[in-house]
Amino acid sequence: MAGDSSEVKIELRPHIGTMDSPLGPVQVEHDQWIVVAVVGDMKQQVGYMRKAAGAPLLLTPSREEAYSQYGPLMVETLDKLAAAERDKALGVKPAKVEPVAADK
Repeated sequence: MAGDSSEVKIELRPHIGTMDSPLGPVQVEHDQWIVVAVVGDMKQQVGYMRKAAGAPLLLTPSREEAYSQYGPLMVETLDKLAAAERDKALGVKPAKVEPVAADK
């Protein structure tokens, strides 16, 4: 994901799936969000997050691959931004979000 971490915004989208029922397939909303990182005009799904206070960001395909693809600073930034959006969506008092400093 190109771009400076200060440009990153997070969108939480409902995770809608299909389930079989006696009346045929029906759409169901899972108890989690799809987490999408937005940098300028580019949007990329980066993981999932349960709809519960304190739930962690589950990166896709894995945290290890995210570290190598995005770098540790971006992963930490995604974690903090997603947690802030989760708390806002749930109406929970957000934890203080400190800026992430790059290692020198």
